Amino acid sequence: MKINHKFLSIPPFISTSWKNVSTLQLDQSGTLIIHLKDGKEVKAPGLQHVVIEAVFAAYEKFLESEKTREEGQQMISFGLPMKMGVAGIESMLPFLQHNPAQADMPNFPPDLLQHISALAKVLNLENMELPKAEPHCNCPHCQIMRTFANCAKEEEQLLEEEENVSDEDLHFNEWKIEKASDHLYVLTNPSNPNETFNVFLGEPMGCTCGQSRCDHIRAVLKS
Repeated sequence: MKINHKFLSIPPFISTSWKNVSTLQLDQSGTLIIHLKDGKEVKAPGLQHVVIEAVFAAYEKFLESEKTREEGQQMISFGLPMKMGVAGIESMLPFLQHNPAQADMPNFPPDLLQHISALAKVLNLENMELPKAEPHCNCPHCQIMRTFANCAKEEEQLLEEEENVSDEDLHFNEWKIEKASDHLYVLTNPSNPNETFNVFLGEPMGCTCGQSRCDHIRAVLKS
């Protein structure tokens, strides 16, 4: 079983990319129905509550990432002139202005950030005085300004400081833990990103590994 923001694999019912999925549905009997873009539908009965929660959370994350990608590609497609000041860029692209309402926006895909970095070099933006990104804000403006300012090294240093935990905590931080919803957590093995588990701390508590009191649940409770 593999459930993340890219793939949905629930043997023996389905194994596909989210790009092939149209909608999800849960009928009155608790059966998960997956509607595909080719018009077919796949029914997956008898799934645990934690699995169903994980499926819907992963699909929501996929939709958010696709929306971010589309907005970013729209930005790149404008085709900015080779000689343009910062004021000219912002007048053409209002969404580059700081927008607190989008502070929790998902990160731009890495390939999009590479395009933005290349654009900055072509326009010589790296040597200009650019507006700084607002702290703790992830709106498009702030993400792009961080890319222009080449703040990757500073962010890596912050991550290293956050990872300096005690030996006791380190035992339970062998898994990368992300909160997907109110009671759902996704655990990823840092050394093997393909090894993931979904832990549900609601009622009933459970994990996609199939065990009721597993190390994955204990890791989330200790985090």
